[in-house]
Amino acid sequence: MIRSLLLSTFLFGINALASFAQHKHGVKAEYQNVKFSDIVVQSILDPDTDTIFFNNYNVEIDAATAEGMRAIVQKKLENKSVARQYVNAQGYYNINNPLVFYQCIFFTSTDADLQIEQLEFDTPVIFTGDAEAEGCEIISAAGNHLNGLIFKHCNFKAGIQLEGFSATSLLFDRCKIGDKLEVRPREVSNVRLHKCEYENNIELKAAKDFDNKKRLIYRSSIDFDNEKYGEKPCTLTIEECKFYTKYQGYKLDLTGKYKILHLEDNLFDISLDFDGAEVEDNFINTGNIYKKYIDFNGCVMPGNPSNIVFHWSQLEGFKLAVFDDSEDDENPRGELVPSAILYHAKDRAELAEWPLYEELINSYFNLLTTYKGRGDLESGNHCYIEMKNMETRRLWYIYQKTPNLYNYFKYQINYFLQYFCDYGTNPVKSVLYSFYVILYFAIFYFIFPSEKDNLYLSRLSPVTAWFSGFFSSKQHDVALGLALQRFVTTRYKETLKTMRIQFGKYPYALRVLGKPLYNLSIMVRSFNYWVVVKQRLIPGEWSKKTRLQQIWGSVQIISFFSIYLLLGLVARIINAATLSVNAFVTLGYGEITAVGMSRYLAVVEGLVGWFLLSIFSVSLISQILQS
Repeated sequence: MIRSLLLSTFLFGINALASFAQHKHGVKAEYQNVKFSDIVVQSILDPDTDTIFFNNYNVEIDAATAEGMRAIVQKKLENKSVARQYVNAQGYYNINNPLVFYQCIFFTSTDADLQIEQLEFDTPVIFTGDAEAEGCEIISAAGNHLNGLIFKHCNFKAGIQLEGFSATSLLFDRCKIGDKLEVRPREVSNVRLHKCEYENNIELKAAKDFDNKKRLIYRSSIDFDNEKYGEKPCTLTIEECKFYTKYQGYKLDLTGKYKILHLEDNLFDISLDFDGAEVEDNFINTGNIYKKYIDFNGCVMPGNPSNIVFHWSQLEGFKLAVFDDSEDDENPRGELVPSAILYHAKDRAELAEWPLYEELINSYFNLLTTYKGRGDLESGNHCYIEMKNMETRRLWYIYQKTPNLYNYFKYQINYFLQYFCDYGTNPVKSVLYSFYVILYFAIFYFIFPSEKDNLYLSRLSPVTAWFSGFFSSKQHDVALGLALQRFVTTRYKETLKTMRIQFGKYPYALRVLGKPLYNLSIMVRSFNYWVVVKQRLIPGEWSKKTRLQQIWGSVQIISFFSIYLLLGLVARIINAATLSVNAFVTLGYGEITAVGMSRYLAVVEGLVGWFLLSIFSVSLISQILQS
């Protein structure tokens, strides 16, 4: 009863507004007039109406805020309980009817931008007009200039379509948009989406099967295109937004002409198609997360590379693709058909398609040229590496298709360049792998030495027997101890005498400079003398020594033998490393002669070193010239 009475009152008010034929607030007098609050009330009182269609209306937004609109609606309903049942938990009014505004004019009582706030639309909202005639307009109170349109905290469950409208700016602030977002303005300077969420839930069996087919892709119901009705480029800003699609076989089109295209800190869980987009002044693309594929083929970027901010880290992982567009999105029976064929050069069937492969490589090359133009060497190198990886993938396909020696080496060289130096972009990596080569060959030279050292069998055997004699012969250890003492003592005294005599004959300047080395030599020889003579290594017979003396003697002998082995080990490591470096950097044996098995290994290492050093030189020069 209350609802019927309120609906009758509202319809009477609408008829009264329709009788106006005056020029009010600068709007067109031949248009009918309606207030936006009345539209909300009508939707509340008559939710079963299929579509509320407004043709040639002057629509006044009679509240600048959600609170103001709520107060007006409650007053017009004259029953707060009826009003409250149409407000959800978030404080949004539910609009249940599809709304179509055809060639309408929207205005406010002030010169402020028109703002629609905290409304939830369960059905589509359409702002449209003919291609030849004017579409919807957002004008000032006086009607002498365009104003901006703001949707704030609105929920368009079934989407919103703005076709051929005119306004200074369009802002979606913290809105949720489902299924359809189509923006095709006639005249607008700025379009901005801020912290919005878009989710495409349109079910299509072929799109659901995308993960299995991997080829078919469908045009999503989200589209920005200002070329259909107008020619003036606009500024499109999308920041901190999230774009989702329930099914993987959809793509988002960003076509049209833009003065500035600004994408920042967004999440795109849907493929993007920039084919046909033209950006005149600035293209800023930073902080975005792209989870699907992107097509830049056919995108015209600003002529000045410094006006392009687009780091490669957002695209790495083979996300570039080509969408081979079809002519129509519907077949004669009205069924949705693929709008594009996805091409990303991953399998044999795709690698066989040379024209699409060329288009994909061209996308990489255009981005590479942009990075080089703005001096972004890091992004340029990563882009180049991924492009060359795709080339290597195709060379492998060619070799499998036509297996011959030429194709095999062509593929293997590309693969080796990828592994060794990232196709010449990473000289540090080539230095690291060169070090590994030197190390591996040094291990072989350690096992097969070219020079005799303390670990050589012909030297190690008598020394081992000599040290073992301390524990086996009574006569031997005493005689050996005395002989060693006499030898060290005599040699120490003779050497010391010779050094002092010769040192005094040197020029004064040389004596001053050589004093540290002279003192060091005296110190070393004095230490050797002290160890042998003063410590009296194993004097007397072993069997007559006490238990403590035998333990102490064993410790000394084992220590000296360990030092002997350690010196041999160090000498062999140094010899092996020196021979490996010498063989690596010289095509031949160089100054160090390799013998035995090492001779053949040195030839192989010389050939490998020559090849790797050549590539390293080219890689290093390339990076120096680029920087």
